[in-house]
Amino acid sequence: SKNPETKEKARQRLARLRTVEEQGRPRVVDPVQQLESALAAQPQDVQLWIRLGEAYLVRQRYDDAKRAFLRVFRLSPDNSVANLRLAELSNRDGDYARAKDHLIELLAELPAGSLGQAAIRLSIAVASSLKAERDLRNSVRLLEAVAVVIPRDVTVLGNLGVIYRELGDIRLAELYFRQALDVDPDNALLHANLASLLVDTERPDDAIEALEKVLRIGGENDSATLQARRLLTDIFMQRATVHARNGEGDLAIEAYKQALEYTPTHLPALQSLGLVYFNMKDFLNARDYFERARDLSPLNAPINFSLGKIYEELTM
Repeated sequence: SKNPETKEKARQRLARLRTVEEQGRPRVVDPVQQLESALAAQPQDVQLWIRLGEAYLVRQRYDDAKRAFLRVFRLSPDNSVANLRLAELSNRDGDYARAKDHLIELLAELPAGSLGQAAIRLSIAVASSLKAERDLRNSVRLLEAVAVVIPRDVTVLGNLGVIYRELGDIRLAELYFRQALDVDPDNALLHANLASLLVDTERPDDAIEALEKVLRIGGENDSATLQARRLLTDIFMQRATVHARNGEGDLAIEAYKQALEYTPTHLPALQSLGLVYFNMKDFLNARDYFERARDLSPLNAPINFSLGKIYEELTM
């Protein structure tokens, strides 16, 4: 074994080697500390505050990032980076109304490139969140600001139509639906939304035209096609009911049959059509339609009672 003096010399050599190694190694400086130190000397430097805010974001120090970007916003209210980052942070916190304010400021002078595209994407997402929270007024304000910068975006125009309809502004709802259809005339969902609005405003002929368009361009079982079939069935059921009440049997029969073209299993249409034929003493056709109704609802007492009456008439 080595004597104590030899051991001590070896320890000293190792210590000197470590000192030399550490002196040769570059010092790692925390960029956040550097920026904070620089800002202590230059507290009005907007670019330094932006760089500090971005550094905080990388480290997921979101509250510190918000304070940094708020400082930028106070120094330069129209700063694009500050407005976008504050909107992102507000959106992250669920403060959609505040995010909307920053985004509208940003959209008013939309920057080019990726920053502008990010602002548009975030604006559409925030507008959707506002709508989900039933803050329709703020949602529509933000979407209208987006529509100024991308005026032919079908999604934005269609959403504006939907929200204005919910707000009860039929004129603007129809305007935006039609603008969207000018851009995408084969959009089945837009035609269905417009038709639904036309039904509500008692313009059934215009609604039928729009709904027939949906059936021509929509998929067999997609939501727009199913909605169109329901609306067309309702329109012709209403027409048939009016004709039946007015004693216009032939017109009622025609309208009920049109309703059944769109929904062949529509039980009220089958029953009503059978009743019209019964009242016209056309018992064979009455039987056929009531039997179709019974096939759909075998235990339905009124249907079975009506069939009993019809069978009595046929055996007399």
